[in-house]
Amino acid sequence: VLFRYALFPFLTISSKLSEIEFIFLSLSIIGVTASGNIINDIYDEEIDKVNCRNRPIPNGLISKKNAAIAYGVILCMSIVCVAVFSFKYQFWWVFIIELFTILLLYIYAKCLKGIAVLGNVLISFLIGLSFLLFVIVEIPLETNPLSIHWIIFYGVFAFWANLNREI
Repeated sequence: VLFRYALFPFLTISSKLSEIEFIFLSLSIIGVTASGNIINDIYDEEIDKVNCRNRPIPNGLISKKNAAIAYGVILCMSIVCVAVFSFKYQFWWVFIIELFTILLLYIYAKCLKGIAVLGNVLISFLIGLSFLLFVIVEIPLETNPLSIHWIIFYGVFAFWANLNREI
């Protein structure tokens, strides 16, 4: 949202997406992120009982079953949003990237987070990718290269900032 409404005008970049298309793409990315957090919390229940007792699942505010239902509903809504967007623009690669991201988040929650550095790099990569995905989809090809460099800088910065936080 900040890219579109703060950075793009500053860099004099016009967006290719209409408001509704932007909303569909945003909701799909937000939904995948939220579902990734939910599945991670489901698999972390035992660890969170010790380290983060105030989290909703170990605290008993949300059952694992209800969390799994929320995971499925949010994931389905995200897939529908990105499918509508991909169909409209014939950007099937965006749909494929999002499905691959969902799979990677599931694999991370299930088994990769225990592997030192690999899980941290994966999550940081996905965060940087979420910035760059908007840029690739939303910016016209004839955009000033300096503007594109600034946006790539923000994606790389997001990767490194999150990797630093993770480690």
